[in-house]
Amino acid sequence: MAEQNKSKSSYFGKKNYSKDRFKLQPNMKGFLCTCNFNEKDCQKEAINLLREYSEEKEIVKEEEVTVENEVDIMDSIEKELGLMTKKDNTDWNKFRPFSTGVTNCIFIGTTNYDPCILMYKILEDIEKNKIQKTKFLLRMLPITMTCKANITSIITTCSEIFPKYFTKEPTTFAIAFNHRYNNSVPRNQIIEALANKVAEIGEHKVDLSGGAKMTIIVEVVKTICCLSVVKDYGRFYKFNLLSVCGQPEKRSVKDENDSADIQPKVIKYNN
Repeated sequence: MAEQNKSKSSYFGKKNYSKDRFKLQPNMKGFLCTCNFNEKDCQKEAINLLREYSEEKEIVKEEEVTVENEVDIMDSIEKELGLMTKKDNTDWNKFRPFSTGVTNCIFIGTTNYDPCILMYKILEDIEKNKIQKTKFLLRMLPITMTCKANITSIITTCSEIFPKYFTKEPTTFAIAFNHRYNNSVPRNQIIEALANKVAEIGEHKVDLSGGAKMTIIVEVVKTICCLSVVKDYGRFYKFNLLSVCGQPEKRSVKDENDSADIQPKVIKYNN
């Protein structure tokens, strides 16, 4: 009986561990996606969209390899088949879904790409061609790094991220703070602390008109905080894909925790 209980306990232990592997955790990068319903379809659309716009880079890599010293046509065919098999096996690993524990909110993780670069590629193409690419996926935010949802971790992580986006050359910025199923993170303290960090780098000015050149994304999702710094946040309608292509957003489910990003009303920082 004891042996039976042990094996049962071991089984459930492994099962729980396996589930945890696919939950949103600190030190991830990727895309925070929201929808109003049909999370599974939203997830499929997000991964298909990311795969579509990442293929161009992969094709260039493949061409570079296949052109390399091909002895005859048989060698060329073998190499091509090998590359196709390798591509099929790795495609599904480039973008992986992770559960956030929040309804209508999923995270697609990646280790291969810079989320911001790939996201701009998608947005610029949709803006140019006005073609609706998704039906269920509404907003897709590129996330540079995730961390624990507490003020110390958020400030520490932002201190690592900011130097890449803010230099001594003056620019304008805003902070978009949003939270889902977490009321313990002090919004005003976070905003003030991050504004101070930016002010330490250079003479950057806060712009709350919606036209800030840089926007700091702070998305608190339960116990995890998703962070990034993006440009043209207003131009791309807060990264709402339907709005970028000129389609009105259809809301069938009202969820205040899944509302648009909140621009801070007042930001104070010390000079």
